[in-house]
Amino acid sequence: MAIIGGKPFRIFIIGPMHRRPDATGLHYEDHTSNIKLAAETVIAELDSLYTGQIPFCEVIAPPDTLGDIVRNVFPHLFHCDIAIADISSGSPNVYYELAILHSLGVPVILLTEGQYKDFYMVRTNVVDLASFSVEDIAAGLRGRKPPGHLEQCLRTPIKEGLRSNPISDHLNRIPLVHYSAVSGIATGQYYNFISWVLRKGFFRAHPEYKKLVLVRPTSVLSVDDDIVRLEDVFGEIVLERDGSPKVRDGRVVKELPTMTHYNADHPRDKIFVRKIGDILIDYPTPISSLKISRQFAAAADYFKENSILDEPSFKAEAIAYERSLIETYIALLSRLVETLADVPNKFDVKTVDEIIAQYGPGER
Repeated sequence: MAIIGGKPFRIFIIGPMHRRPDATGLHYEDHTSNIKLAAETVIAELDSLYTGQIPFCEVIAPPDTLGDIVRNVFPHLFHCDIAIADISSGSPNVYYELAILHSLGVPVILLTEGQYKDFYMVRTNVVDLASFSVEDIAAGLRGRKPPGHLEQCLRTPIKEGLRSNPISDHLNRIPLVHYSAVSGIATGQYYNFISWVLRKGFFRAHPEYKKLVLVRPTSVLSVDDDIVRLEDVFGEIVLERDGSPKVRDGRVVKELPTMTHYNADHPRDKIFVRKIGDILIDYPTPISSLKISRQFAAAADYFKENSILDEPSFKAEAIAYERSLIETYIALLSRLVETLADVPNKFDVKTVDEIIAQYGPGER
């Protein structure tokens, strides 16, 4: 098995820990250990069948503890790549954990013995088992026809990982936790920089500048490339001490002109701004921190390690997901700016191409 992205593919099992027997006489507490063994059996079969295409998997069983959900379960819920859930007993704890996984956008394979067919996630991966023996669980994970549910999750992690659900549909097709992260990044950029430029008299002090323009990146990881493009067109050559052009990686270094706006109310008493003609430019560097999003990182690792499985539909889903992250970030930031009734016309969002077309040499 290959280790994708330098870490194991984590499969977390959730289920009831009751010591009473199920309808077949098997104790519920034994379901989890049987699921773990069945999953490891099917993974080994898939690894033999698809050499080099199955990630190295770590199947994690929850602690054998009755009562409240123990604290060390939550790290597994937050960081697993997929989950396998036993919903056969209707355990409230299991449903609570499923809700967490659902809000995170984690794909879940649901195992039951038929009495919970009307479960709210019925349109996802529900497997009706004959029993919770190792053999019957393995048969259910294999599926009646290929690819089975576990194979789909292991061989197409992007497609399964980006599966929409009612929560993510409501939040611009991204999981709740990522929406929260994007909100935090947008709010931080607004209060640390943008609001200080728009609200604290910058344009009154510098009427020669017309607008603050936020660069809309083409992708999460393109911020540096976008900045270089702007510097190539609008930047000033950086000189060494001897007056010669500074060169880095074979390229003459350019930087956009900057100025310092002093403001006693700011935590640092001043704001650094970059300029292009009579507009101010804000690089959206915080947006690059979205790359730590679990699904985005998984998608990037998947394409890096599995170029032979470069199926257009997977790429399209990953690109759409990345675009949703960026658009959510821009929308939240713009909504904050709209609360400033006196300065909405002082803020704009443009792509690098739009900025070059409007403000480039010979275009004004």
